[in-house]
Amino acid sequence: MALLLYLPFLGVVVLANFGDESPTARRLTYATLGGWNLTMILGGLFTLINSLMSSPQVSLACVGVTLVLTGAVASLSLMSNVRKGLARWLNIAPDSPLHATALAFAVYFVGLTVVQVQLFGDLAQLSLPENRLNWWDVVFGNVPLLLIALAGVGLGLRRNWSETRERLGLGPVSGAQLAVAAGATVAFLALDYGVLWLWGRLAPHSHAQFAGIITNLFANLTAPGAALLVALSASITEEVLFRGALQPRLGLLVTAVLFTVGHIQYGFSLSLVEMLVIGLALGVLRQRTNTTTCILVHLAYDFLDLVLLPLYPY
Repeated sequence: MALLLYLPFLGVVVLANFGDESPTARRLTYATLGGWNLTMILGGLFTLINSLMSSPQVSLACVGVTLVLTGAVASLSLMSNVRKGLARWLNIAPDSPLHATALAFAVYFVGLTVVQVQLFGDLAQLSLPENRLNWWDVVFGNVPLLLIALAGVGLGLRRNWSETRERLGLGPVSGAQLAVAAGATVAFLALDYGVLWLWGRLAPHSHAQFAGIITNLFANLTAPGAALLVALSASITEEVLFRGALQPRLGLLVTAVLFTVGHIQYGFSLSLVEMLVIGLALGVLRQRTNTTTCILVHLAYDFLDLVLLPLYPY
């Protein structure tokens, strides 16, 4: 089901790969993105007006405003002068429809994630047993994002597998890099439990709510086999997407912010600061080693976090 929802986005990424050589593909890419932007703006305005004319609903009004802003900001990525300005700070080609698509998708990712939180932000619901995740929810939920990342760097379209691996930074890992990965994993776990300890003392109510959500959502994923599948899926997908595909183009800070946005489904809390720190640290690790090392750190961190959850609940 998740793959079907992402198919239009995957299709545009594939189309954008041919935009440099094909004027038709370029026009279709820009037309599709422009149509989506206009749809979001109009849908946002309709939602906003409807919420104000009927019984006032702050959440729906916020959704409307967010959709309008998302469509409007994403539209800027279609403007050549805007891309030329961004190219001073980002490693993008202003005339590339693929890079324009990447910018638009980054805006969509932020805006639609915020909309999701606004629509389904009742965190109490996440503490109910029926909302517990299973390993297939996570694994198959990650497949579309991995496919978009691979298509974005042109696997099978502009690059073969060897060229794709080089572009993504999926090189071999040396003994020294393994040692660095082990140290980073320990540091991340220490940061995680340190933040939770501090959070529990500074804001015990919100910490207890967050702990209940996490404990419930991942209750079915703490067995070693399930934890390994989930950790493999998350680490490969997120590191290939963020550190492998996006960071070389959008830079360390923007990529870390996008990585953090991908973790706001549990609400705005101290954990987001932790995610930003981890995103920045993984970005630096990517710069100094490679994406494979980042995958190993992410894998070990997620796996240990899950299997330790019953022993050391949040």
